[in-house]
Amino acid sequence: MNSKRSGSEKMAAAPNAAAFPNLTAILGPEDLKVIVGQYNAAAAGLGTKLSDQYPPIGPALKGIAATLYPEATKTEVALSPANRERCLVAILASRSRRLELAIHAYLALGNSVTPPELAHIVVVSGIYTGIDTVSEGFDVLQTTFTVLKKAVKDQKADPQNVIRALFGAFTPKPAGPESVNPEA
Repeated sequence: MNSKRSGSEKMAAAPNAAAFPNLTAILGPEDLKVIVGQYNAAAAGLGTKLSDQYPPIGPALKGIAATLYPEATKTEVALSPANRERCLVAILASRSRRLELAIHAYLALGNSVTPPELAHIVVVSGIYTGIDTVSEGFDVLQTTFTVLKKAVKDQKADPQNVIRALFGAFTPKPAGPESVNPEA
């Protein structure tokens, strides 16, 4: 009897394995090809448009963009774009930053990081920060991948439309008058 099993086999055999979504089944190879093909950090204007909107801090934002997104500003840094996004996904998952995690999961996919890698990063982050981090991180990845799947289907997988859709999915809706209880 072989007692050595891979990590995924161990997770599949775990009693609560059914509680976690199969994140690798949401986006197929063709979906990922479209996402990577339409991803273009320069077209998304990361840092550049934002600095134009806030002139007093524009130079600082351009400096941050040049450091974090060299492919958009043609500068060099020590981390590749894919490794930078792997690091940011781990940090954001550990801090329960839902919208930011969703955006950087998308940016990671755009830099050819795979859905299984992203799931693994969330698991590793959760080992050090608690199982609730894994659960919340998987929820964010599942929603993000579902938003991306729809964007590909609707032929709106370019960065501007994807970021807009992620904001819509992760930004709380303001409470309307019908949600106010006057007797409270």
